[in-house]
Amino acid sequence: MTAPPRVGAITRTGLLALAFLLVATPPALADDARAAAAKRKQAARLIADGDYAEAATVIDEGLALAPGNLQLLQLRGSARLGMRDFEGALAAYEAFIAAGPRSANKRAAQRIVANLQAVRTTRLALTITGATADDAATVYLDSKSLGVFCTAAPVCERGLLPGEYKLVVERPGHKKLTERVTIEAGKTATVERALVEEPSQLTVTVAAATATPAPPSIVVLDGTELGAAPQTATVPAGEHTLELRTPGHVTERQTFVATRAQPVELAVTLRRLVPITVNAPGAEVLLGDAPAPREADALALPAGAVTLEVRAAGHRPATVEVPAARGDDYRLDVELAKAPAPLSVSGAPRGARVVVDGRVVGTLPLAAPIDLEQGDRTVEVTAPRRATFRTRVAVGSDAPLQLDVADMPSTNRRWVWIAAAGTGAALVSWGAFGALALREQSRFDDRAAEAGVTPMDPALTDAEDAGARYARFSDVSMALTLVGAGAVTWLYLKEGRGQSRGEITPVIAPGAVGVQGAF
Repeated sequence: MTAPPRVGAITRTGLLALAFLLVATPPALADDARAAAAKRKQAARLIADGDYAEAATVIDEGLALAPGNLQLLQLRGSARLGMRDFEGALAAYEAFIAAGPRSANKRAAQRIVANLQAVRTTRLALTITGATADDAATVYLDSKSLGVFCTAAPVCERGLLPGEYKLVVERPGHKKLTERVTIEAGKTATVERALVEEPSQLTVTVAAATATPAPPSIVVLDGTELGAAPQTATVPAGEHTLELRTPGHVTERQTFVATRAQPVELAVTLRRLVPITVNAPGAEVLLGDAPAPREADALALPAGAVTLEVRAAGHRPATVEVPAARGDDYRLDVELAKAPAPLSVSGAPRGARVVVDGRVVGTLPLAAPIDLEQGDRTVEVTAPRRATFRTRVAVGSDAPLQLDVADMPSTNRRWVWIAAAGTGAALVSWGAFGALALREQSRFDDRAAEAGVTPMDPALTDAEDAGARYARFSDVSMALTLVGAGAVTWLYLKEGRGQSRGEITPVIAPGAVGVQGAF
């Protein structure tokens, strides 16, 4: 090892020897105060025993009693030198000289001060990463018994004599740092270090969710299996992930931070998995707005009462209340009802009624679509004096449907009745005029049979003319009756006999709905 550099003619060891010589030499002046004298004697014994830090404390107490006591001022310089507080020692000896010592004591102090001048330009700048004013690092030089050299929060910068020193840094919860540093004259040695935190003791305990004891839980720390719980382990400082794997139970995961050797105690309460079956394939189970967590085809629900929503395509959603207390055999069996298909209707006249499976479900215009339950359904649209629209629809999903009624012909037979009335009137006229014609023919025959009646007889000719006239009217009435009968027959077969037309089509998911039957 390289010998420590010298400052002037006196090394650190020489300074200490000179300081002890000053302590042993009677001072030129003495303080008669008994308390200060007692402190001086106590401090001298402590310095002789190498307990410099305690000696510095006693000296400060003595100087508080007698601020100008040369012996205490002289001892303070010796204690500071022993503590490797060279800047403090320089200030102490300068104060001692300023207090007016005489002869050899003064000259020895002046030599010490001259050699300590190097601390003004020779320094150690130590930075401890992470240290703060509330969590500082304590720095010692050569030995902890010499007292605290400085406190790093995070920086400690002090003047030193050139040479080699053992640097000791301690911070609560961290591993002690010990290394040797060389201080060159007239330079600042910059040292930056990060202390390593001490590991922590981890304790893992497990509690069952029910009165029935749970099977053994396997503790996995940061991906490494440690064994069955309860478990203890030593973990380095930092963030860690703990897993507890238990058959039939939720895999419990926790993240924790180990810091500064503080013990970590994790008490985990197991949660049983909740088996679930749903009658609809592809059903989704929601916890809040997110899918409920699952493990092994069962639900990994949080502790406490929760509300689930179960959804499936083509089915009505269901709300399921899960209690906080769940026995060992607790499970969920969810039956979802098939969701109806909303049916909208257009094209039919205002006031038309919509009938589903014989039940009136709405009047046009609809305030909202009609719900058609899944399955085979009969849909009708009826309106006064119009042909009824009727169809069969196989509803296989909850996709919206649209019924467009293209035509609902009128069932009114007004012209049939008008033609029938006219034909009836013609028939009555036919009969009436026929009867009148027969009457006049009978009168003609009776008059012609009388004696002395000639063909030019006025009564005879009058009966003949009236009968001919009534016969013509009867023939016309007969013709009108026959034409009317034909018109009535044609109108009866045509008027009010049209069929309604329309179509039900899916709005979404073509092919999900089948339409069958005649319109």
